[in-house]
Amino acid sequence: MKSYIIIFPLFFFAYNLCAQVKIPMLSYEIKEKHNVYNSTGQKDGLWIDSISGSENIEVCCYKDGIKHGFSMFYRSNIYGKYFLSSLQNYKNGELTNPCMEFDERGICRSYIDQISTIAIEGKSKKKKAYSYDYNEYGVLDSEGWIVFWDNDCQSEVDEVGVWIIYKNGETIEKNYGNGNAGMHINSNKE
Repeated sequence: MKSYIIIFPLFFFAYNLCAQVKIPMLSYEIKEKHNVYNSTGQKDGLWIDSISGSENIEVCCYKDGIKHGFSMFYRSNIYGKYFLSSLQNYKNGELTNPCMEFDERGICRSYIDQISTIAIEGKSKKKKAYSYDYNEYGVLDSEGWIVFWDNDCQSEVDEVGVWIIYKNGETIEKNYGNGNAGMHINSNKE
């Protein structure tokens, strides 16, 4: 019988050798080298970093100094325990699908996909993506388009276009288009 190792950041724990804290990450201990620079002085491979000015940790893969592969952010709760707060994927430094945000209990609160670049100003890139937002029980609350700057779906976002909000058996459409907040209520009740 073959057995498979399932790598899923919410269910398995590894000991973080860099920060000396236990964080949910992979199904095995990190024994390979991490936080290594390549011959040209750029980040390469697995990196485990503390986020400056906070107790937060980022676990990310780099290739030739740019993010390439998964990126996981861990936050510390009031008891000093770490939890996965965000899971993102990068390809050649560009944020790709999907981007997920979790609460302290591991419930997905936001799922973002269809990420694309819509504008470039200097070194900053404006991204557009479709967002599904969930309540504290994991039930879909709303969905619609968002825009944000650079490659971080955790940054401040703006809702644009028509958003669908699910509330008490009704579907409410809210238009964030060009600043007009038109509301249309469509009842799902028979």
